[in-house]
Amino acid sequence: MVGGRLDGGPVRRPAGATARPGFTAVGALTVDDVPLGPATARTTPVPFPSGRCYPQGAAVLGAERTAGWLCEGREVDGTAVAPSVRGRGVGTALLDAVTADAPGGRCRLLTSVRASTTPAFRRRRGRTQAAPPAPEGSGLVVLLGPGHQARAEAPHPL
Repeated sequence: MVGGRLDGGPVRRPAGATARPGFTAVGALTVDDVPLGPATARTTPVPFPSGRCYPQGAAVLGAERTAGWLCEGREVDGTAVAPSVRGRGVGTALLDAVTADAPGGRCRLLTSVRASTTPAFRRRRGRTQAAPPAPEGSGLVVLLGPGHQARAEAPHPL
């Protein structure tokens, strides 16, 4: 599962997620230990994964950029914020915490243009779209983090 639910439902990670190289997780709680949100990330392996939506991401960037921009960087693979605290900085704090030690500032995420709030939220937090959306499938976009060295190479505006 990418993302999660904090509306009374569970927030789960796939089996084996915590064993992935570079796995990191952070969470936000109220002073009364009520969950406000989690965020998880991991190191993108070499070679670039071929399952899930990864082939779409590789297709829009090409082999050279995929290897240079994405492999061995930090991939944000899950965030969720309780509806009651959205717009109050919790999501930003979670995203910043889970990417703070990204190797060389190289953090990114893959998301769909169909996601209701994710792309707009990420762009407001300094993420840069690396290429036009993948034309097939879910309209996948690759967003580079604010410290990613390839931000200047991404075509603008998208």
